[in-house]
Amino acid sequence: MPVKVKCASCAKIFAAPDAARGKLVKCPGCEGKVKVPAGDGAKPATAPAKSTAAPAKPPAKKKVPPKDADHDEQEHAIKNLDLDTIEDENANICPKCGQEIYEEETIECPTCGLNFETGQTKDKQRGVDPKLFFRYAWKDPLKFMKSHRRFVIRTSLYTLVYSLLFLLSFLMIGICSDPPPRAFWTLIAVVTAMVPPGWLFFLNGEVIKLTMEKKDQLGRINFDMYTCMALGFKTYLWTAAMGAQFVLPVAGAVMIKMGQLIPGAVLIGVGLIPILLVMPQAMVHMTMPITRRAWMMHIHLMCWGKAFLASAYWCVITLVVLLPALLPVAILGGIGARKTATFAGMYVRNYTANSAYYADTQAVEAAKNNPKGPQPTFNKDDPKYKNEKLPFMNLILPAIGLVLSEMLVGFGAVFAMRVNGLLGLYYKKHLKLESMAKEVKYITKKDLEDDPALKKKMDQQKMIKNIAVLIGLLTVLGGLGWYQFLRKPPVEAPPAQDGGAAPAANAAPGGAQPGMPGMNPGAAPGAVPMP
Repeated sequence: MPVKVKCASCAKIFAAPDAARGKLVKCPGCEGKVKVPAGDGAKPATAPAKSTAAPAKPPAKKKVPPKDADHDEQEHAIKNLDLDTIEDENANICPKCGQEIYEEETIECPTCGLNFETGQTKDKQRGVDPKLFFRYAWKDPLKFMKSHRRFVIRTSLYTLVYSLLFLLSFLMIGICSDPPPRAFWTLIAVVTAMVPPGWLFFLNGEVIKLTMEKKDQLGRINFDMYTCMALGFKTYLWTAAMGAQFVLPVAGAVMIKMGQLIPGAVLIGVGLIPILLVMPQAMVHMTMPITRRAWMMHIHLMCWGKAFLASAYWCVITLVVLLPALLPVAILGGIGARKTATFAGMYVRNYTANSAYYADTQAVEAAKNNPKGPQPTFNKDDPKYKNEKLPFMNLILPAIGLVLSEMLVGFGAVFAMRVNGLLGLYYKKHLKLESMAKEVKYITKKDLEDDPALKKKMDQQKMIKNIAVLIGLLTVLGGLGWYQFLRKPPVEAPPAQDGGAAPAANAAPGGAQPGMPGMNPGAAPGAVPMP
């Protein structure tokens, strides 16, 4: 029968067969040698045999390396890495593409074209090809306009709203007769007239900067009425500055003032053509840190040697894309031109009547304060004060045309802005841009205290500025005081004497009086004596 045996190494109890009595068997737990007791059925042994099996040890657990062991080993390898021993100083490698350079005097990589002296490839050294402007001048702006429909809608709405406010303000100027209300509505009219061109100026600058940075999506742009108003003034001021430098518009304005309407208008029209041609170049200059070259006509004329065709092409594209916006107001305005002219004539008559009414009422009030002077008569029912009822129905067709045109102007405007940005991108080298602004050095109060010489120089500059401002202020105040208090009024001729005789203005030399010696008999008073 089986014999139960207990292993001395691992204390495992297992059953050994009866035939194994007195023999060594293998422990199923630790695989060590275990002697089975002999018992009754075992063969006698001559001598007890000692077990030579060593106690089996439990299997060792595998050591798990820490998580950062690999990182520490790599960091240790990098720290102990000697670059001098692994660098091949005899091999020349292109830093851009890794191409091995065999010729020592080569300054340009044959694979990628990198110039080792300038650090630029051939394409970057040459820049973009200006001829690509004519290829993308239609395709890219159309895609840009479709992806920026929100700015198209916003441009149309801003232009429409402020145009209607301007017309309303202009109408109120003619209705009001007192200066304070007229001054208020005049201010509103000026402000509302400045906002639409100011918004176009602002958005155009943002699109140009985006295009020159080779980007395609505008971010969030907020509308600020005061910024647009200031930029609107800047737009009109730039137009006046360009016209003054080109002379022809100024000469045309002088001729119109002299009464030569048609020649003056022709000169102004001819003078506006070069101003329109330099406008895209000037807008690119306006986006630079230094914008003074945008105000110099001779700089733009110098740029025409390379960019004239591009500027002319921009003008053609702008005219084509804005033509749909001009058609409604032109057609409907032309149909209702006669009625519009009638409305305008009645508006001018009412304006004149209100101005005369206010002037006469002021004269009456001034006469009441001076009882000794002549007292003018005033009849408020005088026909010259009568206001006619304005026929607003005559403006229906022009108003509809204006609304349709303003709703379409955003499409052409955004399209032309993108074309202007492409002109700046492809003709960047030919526009003579000033992209480096003067460095501004800020000086702290501590630096001024530590440097007495610098503090003295700053105080001198401040004193010179204060003196200049004071002299200018005193000059203005002195001029106003002289004009108001010290200036002698012009001498008026005395009224004519009875009988219509003129005063003795042509008195004889030496103060001769009538009837004095040296006078001809019967000479009129004040006549010059005969020799």
